[in-house]
Amino acid sequence: YVTIFILFFYCRPFTESSILDMTLPVRSVLGYDVTLPYGWVGILAALQYGIWYYLGIEGATMAAEECRVPGRGVPLGTVAGMCTLLVGATLTWFLCTRLVDWTVMGVSAYPLYDAALATGCATVIGALFIGTIFSCLASANGCINDASRSWFAMARDGFVNEWWAGVHPKYKSPYRGVILTMPLAIAFGFSGLLDQVIAFSIASGLMCYWILAWDAILFRKRWPLGTIKREYISPWHPIPASTLMVLVFLTMIAFFFGYAINFAAAMTFYLVCGAYYWFYSKKRVERHGQMFVFEFPVPADRPDIKDRRREFREVIEE
Repeated sequence: YVTIFILFFYCRPFTESSILDMTLPVRSVLGYDVTLPYGWVGILAALQYGIWYYLGIEGATMAAEECRVPGRGVPLGTVAGMCTLLVGATLTWFLCTRLVDWTVMGVSAYPLYDAALATGCATVIGALFIGTIFSCLASANGCINDASRSWFAMARDGFVNEWWAGVHPKYKSPYRGVILTMPLAIAFGFSGLLDQVIAFSIASGLMCYWILAWDAILFRKRWPLGTIKREYISPWHPIPASTLMVLVFLTMIAFFFGYAINFAAAMTFYLVCGAYYWFYSKKRVERHGQMFVFEFPVPADRPDIKDRRREFREVIEE
């Protein structure tokens, strides 16, 4: 993050001696304005990378158990993370579009480093190289922690084998989940196919955001305002959730045209996971009974939950 500011101040923006192209002259390139070479189609194609910038933010809720006051810590961490990414992404777009030609940046896997190369300054290039290494390590560490915590939560609730829910006797961390997810992260990292790896992350994020938006609408329908205690009430409901679903749908279209094989592979993977849950894990999850013992009112469209609560309590009493 610091290296972005190093590059920003080295370029001396908004000064007469700035090396940035602040004019962006309008000239025809293949019939399009150079400021928007592919028109609205280019904007549609770029939506998937906008999604990728914020992947992992929703994973902050997985750390709720580690917060002293989850009601304060989780929203604060989520908003702080989004603000950090927003500033970093804006500076990255600003610098790269004014230092690197769009034909080069469109196929670059490391646009910020290419922007540093465009300055011709060895110090800036070295700083961006070191910053890139550290940012990759930080990103991998965050992905491993997020994935291991998710795997631990699924194992604890019975979705996967319960052995993975084990925690370290001293540090109380889900170390078994880390042991599983770390080799996967290292394997993807050393593959060198950065855009392909990111494509799978985007596909998973799109699935997650679609489910989140649908669950937000379904949750408000099943438990209207006033029926349960809420720590937070989303304003203008269901506009935010509906907007998210529209954006996800458009991004899926763009993603399919750019990475059809990755999209098909990801959907196949989640279909297999769904079949695994339906034929194997569903009974284990119901046997745990955790989803049937909460004190929320029984929704009108799920009267079976009331019977399952009764059966689960009878098993506990026995």
